[in-house]
Amino acid sequence: MVDSAPANGGDPLAGSYYDSTNSHQMVRTPDGEFPYQETVRKKAASWKMSWIADGSPVRLTPDGKNMEYQDLDGKWYLATGEEAVFFGEQPFKLKERSWVYVAGTHFENGIKELPRPFVVNDFVIEEGGLPHVATTWGKNDFGPKSIHVTDPRREGRASFLYHSSPLDEAPSAFLVTSHGCVHMKPEDIELMDRYLTKGSVIRNSSISRQTDTSALLAQR
Repeated sequence: MVDSAPANGGDPLAGSYYDSTNSHQMVRTPDGEFPYQETVRKKAASWKMSWIADGSPVRLTPDGKNMEYQDLDGKWYLATGEEAVFFGEQPFKLKERSWVYVAGTHFENGIKELPRPFVVNDFVIEEGGLPHVATTWGKNDFGPKSIHVTDPRREGRASFLYHSSPLDEAPSAFLVTSHGCVHMKPEDIELMDRYLTKGSVIRNSSISRQTDTSALLAQR
């Protein structure tokens, strides 16, 4: 054992992660050992705030009516309105013809929730009591960094992640349960990432510590 960090995974009383059918379903995080793959700035079509990678530069368009973002490929794309483009795909306005729009559609309490395009106000932050337009995106659901592992049971990349919080989350907040991912504080993701190299293994242990579980890190 090299180190440990507090974390919250999926509800241990929820259904099995291996029986889940979509990313919005509450499942318990699987126990076991999972080989490290890579650490990334995560984007995910299923979660609107994650259509833009954390830390991406953002700016107003010259006419001041829309926002643009610099994607991981270094190119700038429109971020607001029906003409917005994400993941290098078709404009948001194509709706059901766009896989991003379809992936972002989900059900909450039996009600179909359709994704909405971003508006300029989504990029407004408050610092020192004064609102202003942000210069970087910090609302990604997966936080600044996400850690990918291999799932030996499925012989491929696990769909659950180890990730931190959006930068705008209150410092006192800590997720009680997740949809199956292991949720950690940004500083603990940084701690864990410093240990991880090729051959590292992360061990999930669902030993309860009041409201959290532990993500235990072993290195071979």
